[in-house]
Amino acid sequence: FTQNSRNNAIDHDGRLGLQQRSGPMTFTLQQDVQVFSGSVADVGSRVNRNIYTTEAGASYEISPKTSVEITARQQLNHYQSYADFNEWVVGGGVDYWLTPKIRIGAAINGGWLDVQRSANQQYQQLQGRIAYTLTDKVELRASLGVELRHFDGGKDRAYAIFSLGGVFKPVENTSLTLDAYRRNQNSIVLVNQNVCRGWRYCVSACPYKKVFYNWSTGKSEKCLLCYPRVETGQAPACFHSCVGRIRYMGVLLYDADKIQEAGVRPDEELVTAHREMLMDPFDPAVIEAAKKNGVTEQIIKSAQNSPVYKFVKEWGLALAPHPEFRTFPSLFYVPALGPVTYSVENGVALNPTSADEIFAPLDQARLPMSYLASLFGAGQEAPVRYAMKKMMAIRTWKRAVTVGDVDMKVALDGLREADCTTEQAEAIYRLTSLCNYEDRFVIPPSHREQAVEVLTNPLEKKGAAGFGFREQPVRGL
Repeated sequence: FTQNSRNNAIDHDGRLGLQQRSGPMTFTLQQDVQVFSGSVADVGSRVNRNIYTTEAGASYEISPKTSVEITARQQLNHYQSYADFNEWVVGGGVDYWLTPKIRIGAAINGGWLDVQRSANQQYQQLQGRIAYTLTDKVELRASLGVELRHFDGGKDRAYAIFSLGGVFKPVENTSLTLDAYRRNQNSIVLVNQNVCRGWRYCVSACPYKKVFYNWSTGKSEKCLLCYPRVETGQAPACFHSCVGRIRYMGVLLYDADKIQEAGVRPDEELVTAHREMLMDPFDPAVIEAAKKNGVTEQIIKSAQNSPVYKFVKEWGLALAPHPEFRTFPSLFYVPALGPVTYSVENGVALNPTSADEIFAPLDQARLPMSYLASLFGAGQEAPVRYAMKKMMAIRTWKRAVTVGDVDMKVALDGLREADCTTEQAEAIYRLTSLCNYEDRFVIPPSHREQAVEVLTNPLEKKGAAGFGFREQPVRGL
């Protein structure tokens, strides 16, 4: 790791394979040993783990066009200080050469997953496959099928499974395999209750402390942002019912190619780097690039009307929590102003003449600037002060317009010092004080053809992603 050398690891992966041909029969035996000590994303820290895989198989050519095969695999997964699990798989298949270049086939597999201190799993797979020999060196192949998986103590679940790939043989006895897939899903981080084993390391690993452990179900849980409502264009329940109307939701377009560059910037540049990742939804080049990447016209229109984009990019008021973690979340906060203050002489409130007389000076605020900077600025006070001064200047200007007890020249000077125009101040005032439901929530509903792929993953056999369960989770012991 060029930027985080503490995550460097020397891993070992060894494989021994044997093959014996006897007439139409072919026997294979393979043993893999993997010794890893690097980081595991599911755990959030370095984990020492050993994986031992033993696989045996046999194939028989019934005729020049037809062959059958059977395979068996055992995999032992040992994690230091974590729950171990073992997997056994048995399967068979048949292939038939339809033409000299096209081979079709079918396969069936059955597996059992033995998870220590958690629910065991059993699954069956039925799959059809096809291969096309493009040249002597290139073969294309695809498969499509269904998997039925059962969790002990839960219900059966069906998953679609398919694959697409190819094999290239540059020289004899050497092959390169390429597999590709496309997957659509929302960006809401979820905890799959069906595969959670209750290790609870996600609780300690979450930098924002949003995951908690449910002792009744034996599962880790977190807010799911009411994703079924979001996918239909509705606001989450807490957003909708917020009596203060201080929550907003909208679409942000970002340049994924800038993520790595932004992540290695120094702390004092992280706020700026995060904002530079966000693209202008009105830029014709951005619109064209978005459409090429499958972003629909409806999503682009929502991004142009997004209140979040205005708060974060246009006005510079909203800041992401803990940018020093370099996770670049899609959640932003507007720092809170302190209460309005007055000067009183002989029991009479004096008219304020500047923002410092309406609000306490920033260096004397109830929330120290250094504390707010540690939350929203990676220790840098400049972006927090910018947002606070702009809000104070807008409040002062609007007071001069509506109440008239502040000199207008003083109010306009405050706007200029806060890098704000009267037009921008009026727009901020309307979106924060006079906004309606449609102004606060600009959420495009998911396309119907993508909604199924959002809930379930039809590409990965394990079904480890998605949140599509509907039965109540139970303790897997």
